[in-house]
Amino acid sequence: MVPQHLTQELVDVLRNSALSIVVVLRCPHSHEISGRLSAGLEKLAANGVTLLYKSELFKDINDISRILAELSKTLLAVKILPYYLLLPDKVAGISHYAVSSAQTMVVVEEMQIELPGYLAPQLVLSLPEAPAT
Repeated sequence: MVPQHLTQELVDVLRNSALSIVVVLRCPHSHEISGRLSAGLEKLAANGVTLLYKSELFKDINDISRILAELSKTLLAVKILPYYLLLPDKVAGISHYAVSSAQTMVVVEEMQIELPGYLAPQLVLSLPEAPAT
């Protein structure tokens, strides 16, 4: 999310909507959360917007439970709750980021031990033959 897009005009539109607004942020690492982004997200939350995050698991970037636990805690501080932990789609050019099934399960199990349940994102696996929902 680009912090400059979190304008007061956007906040006003979302706050005045008759709909229940949910924003899902895609964030693989806590280093991506700047002060300006945090301030904008806190403003959304203060105006009734539900904030969730999803993250993809990438080898050598965030494939350690400690990194993902830090992400959950950092985002909770700005009123964002975890939603999903995904594995990247198997597309050309990113196979070097693939995390093994065994390592994925270790990360998920460690996060479930380290974090309270509401801070541990749910692992979601996309099956190639499954229709999109």
